[in-house]
Formats: sequence, structure tokens, C-alpha cells
Amino acid sequence: MNGQARFNVVHGAKPFIVRSQGVAVRDIGTVFDVRSDVRGVQVGVLEGAVEVGNGHGPVQPLRAGQQMLASASGLGAVQSVPREALEAWPAALLRFDGTPLREAIVDLQRYSEQPLHLADARTGELRLSGEFDSRQVPALLERLPAVLPVNVVRGAEGGLTIGRKD
Repeated sequence: MNGQARFNVVHGAKPFIVRSQGVAVRDIGTVFDVRSDVRGVQVGVLEGAVEVGNGHGPVQPLRAGQQMLASASGLGAVQSVPREALEAWPAALLRFDGTPLREAIVDLQRYSEQPLHLADARTGELRLSGEFDSRQVPALLERLPAVLPVNVVRGAEGGLTIGRKD
């Protein structure tokens, strides 16, 4: 299942645990986000700390300003993230900082009524940077050729295919 939620947890007698795709995030008194999609489970901490585990090996602590991508098969590297990036989602903002287009498309698809496709793997390697309003994804897709060397073509089924111009 895909989705994203923000949790603001007060310490209690029982631990607060979020589970998704074989990943468990245990709260240690904090504010944190969990996003689950085809890439895995992205955990970002705004305040306090959490522990992330998948039942295989030790858990990974995350502190404020850190995030990681986890799955049932492994825990990714801990990354430092500016607070503004962690606060973007509830503000309906999509932030990309040199993000490969193949990854950005996953986020854009959540806000697009049309299916989005990349023409090939080479197109997916293009990097997208900027801050975009998630409520304006159709406008972003129209402007994408002004930002990246791509064409956006509407298919017969109504989906959009993004391909490199060169």
C-alpha cells in the first residue's frame, strides 16, 4: 500500500510502532514521517528519535534531521536532511534536489490523474531540482520540457510518456 503519514507521539506506557512493508519504526518520543511506496519505506525525523528495523539484524536509530529508505530486505544509509525538506510534504510541496527523474516520477504520480511513464532508463537518469506545488502537477508536467531536455507525449490511453530530446 502507498501512503504517507506524520506522527507526533507522546511517551506512553506502551511503545508506538508503525509497520509497513516488513519495516518497523519504533518511536522514542518524536515527530516523524513515514512514506511507503514502490521504492520502500522512507522514514524522516523532525524532532526526537526513532529506531528503524526490519527483523534482520540490529535496528538503526534516526535522530532529528535524518532520514533513510528501508525495506524488508535491508536498511538504507542514514542521510542528513534540512528541516525544510522534511516539512515540505504537509505544506503540499514537492522538493527535489538533483533527484533522478525515475525517483521524482514516483512522487509526481501520486498527484497525477494520468499514468506517467519514462520512455527509457536514460531519461530516468536526468536530475530534477526545485520546489513544486503538489496541487499543480499537471502544470509542472507541461513545463517540464523547459526545465529538462525532455518531451512529454500523451498516449492514446491518456497516459504521459516522458522521453529525452537528444
